Amino acid sequence: MELPFGSFDGILFAISGLLAFQFSLGGLVSHSSKKSILPIVLFADLSWFQFHSLGVISGAMIHFPHFYLTNLPLASLFGPVLFHLVSQFWIEKQTKIRYFEFIPFLMIVILLTPLYLLNGEEKITFIKNSTLMEISWNIKIAIILINSWTIFYLLKTLKALSSLLTFELLKQDFKLQILAILLLLTSVATFSGFTIFFLSPKGTITILARILTLIIFLLFVLREKYPFFFHQVQVILLTERKKKNSQLTNINLSDLEKKVNASFSEEKLYRMEDFSLTFWATHLGISQHQLSEFLNSHLKKSFFQLTNQARINEAKDLIVKEPKKSILNIAFEVGFPSKSTFYDAFRREMGMTPQDFRKKSKKNPDG
Repeated sequence: MELPFGSFDGILFAISGLLAFQFSLGGLVSHSSKKSILPIVLFADLSWFQFHSLGVISGAMIHFPHFYLTNLPLASLFGPVLFHLVSQFWIEKQTKIRYFEFIPFLMIVILLTPLYLLNGEEKITFIKNSTLMEISWNIKIAIILINSWTIFYLLKTLKALSSLLTFELLKQDFKLQILAILLLLTSVATFSGFTIFFLSPKGTITILARILTLIIFLLFVLREKYPFFFHQVQVILLTERKKKNSQLTNINLSDLEKKVNASFSEEKLYRMEDFSLTFWATHLGISQHQLSEFLNSHLKKSFFQLTNQARINEAKDLIVKEPKKSILNIAFEVGFPSKSTFYDAFRREMGMTPQDFRKKSKKNPDG
């Protein structure tokens, strides 16, 4: 038996709308310390769009006329929300929608206010006419605003991603390929909105809702089969971003590490009272920024941590090996500029004062 037109679509739209609503609720009740409002808004937006589409293609919207076209202002938020959500893949902090990004939302509300103010009977007549005949000028302008705004943010997203990803990297990692497919489907969905100028409103809504259904189903499969999918994508993109921004691209890191170690183990540069990051970088023949990046990203320590650690390690040896030498002389010898600085650094590193360390070493010469 042949299904009536729209029946199968209606089932798909209902299921996808429920899934999107579930995703939105999942973000709302999440116990994550990094909870973001963005996925909640995105999936609530998708859910309402799908249920609105279901109402239009099934004819059920005439029973709920006051909900007609309430999806359009919300659809104008899709582009900004998507951009800020995806940008968190390569920015290690949450971003927020700025006030000016609500301008299309407000413009669409103003454009559609005459429609929203119609009474129930007038809206039912309007719905019957607009699903079969040419749509009114204010709805056309609203759709142009939505599509243009979304395309603008899609282009921003694609531009940022293209600066991080190469075609080779895309070929090698299926997670990035899936991300590309999701963005491609989103782009197709956005551009399909323009078909309303060539097809009936119901036809355009059906095409758009079908594409969004595919996106939602794909997200559901990803969530079930690869629960850490988006976290893994974020790790890849953050790594690529750091590589792109790295100032160590043309430097032999193995040779640099040997020189850095020799600076302390052989030359003992840390003994200099005015030893600085700038002096050390010049000594190694690299820039201050390059040395700082190398220490932090490869040795996992800052300049001050590394310097104080080297000074304290030598101070400990001198305290044990030269018991008659004063603590102050040892502090100056290893490079500390003052007694107080030495004591603070020593206490942080060892959990005791230099005098206590000396007493302990005398009691336990082998410890």
